[in-house]
Amino acid sequence: MQDTKLVMAVSPRVAAAVSSTWINMENYRKIQFVFQVDQNDAATTAITVDKAKTSAGGSNVNGINIQNWWAMVDVAGTTQAAASDTFTKGAAHTSITTSATGTGASIYVLEFDADELGEGYNFIQVELGASNAANIISLLAILSEPRYSSAAPPTALE
Repeated sequence: MQDTKLVMAVSPRVAAAVSSTWINMENYRKIQFVFQVDQNDAATTAITVDKAKTSAGGSNVNGINIQNWWAMVDVAGTTQAAASDTFTKGAAHTSITTSATGTGASIYVLEFDADELGEGYNFIQVELGASNAANIISLLAILSEPRYSSAAPPTALE
């Protein structure tokens, strides 16, 4: 854990439209977002990612093409063990739409290098579109490869 920083970007909740916390990558080289959906209804969730120059976002916000992402779709219900632990790599795109089968649980992992944000952009955020209230979602951010060594990883919230 010394070389990683975990951030609860979206706490577990019903799948209404929500924007994650803006996360500052200034002190980190990589970030992974782990999106979980407990799907009890056949409604999808759209996933898009934004970058910004400030934590306030504002007029400095631009979308990011999602180059590296993986999905483990409909692998388990809420009371059963996972039927699979295999991720499938998705094709690069500006957004991802989750499965619409309405059964099981799915995990989506999105990975970005700080260099993908571009010059002057340090902040990254995930936008989750509305789904059905029967679906429960959460989003965890895992920052890694700190740019500077220290006893405790630097904050990623500003």
